[in-house]
Amino acid sequence: MLKRFQLSTLLLICLSALAMALATPTAQAEPLANTTSCKIAYTVNADFKTGFLVSIFITNTGSTPINGWTLQFTFPGNQQITSFFNGSFTQAGQQVAVVNRGYNGTIAPGQTLNGPYPGFVASYSGINKNPTSFTINGQQCSVG
Repeated sequence: MLKRFQLSTLLLICLSALAMALATPTAQAEPLANTTSCKIAYTVNADFKTGFLVSIFITNTGSTPINGWTLQFTFPGNQQITSFFNGSFTQAGQQVAVVNRGYNGTIAPGQTLNGPYPGFVASYSGINKNPTSFTINGQQCSVG
């Protein structure tokens, strides 16, 4: 008799737990938002076959201002920056990081940093391929 009581109690507890689980609303998965809120236009203005000149246009495609930015990208080859303007850069091998200057750190929503925009002169040998991936403040940007 005790066993039957224990089994029926256990069954009642399990059924109650199942009913509670079914009655508790679950969080619905939200569709992933487009998290890209920046666009980069990497423009080679001149190529001298051993060196080149680049302008970089940063567009804020988000809904809030960008207040201070760090642009990061990776060269696909042996490009080496020799001179940079309108930003402070570091380069370690193929990895490049650029930090805004005090006068060009804010980009309003929907606007392009059109001056003074960052750019550089660099040297290379072989083929000068453009970087294909850019981030602003760690966030992936579209390219175009």
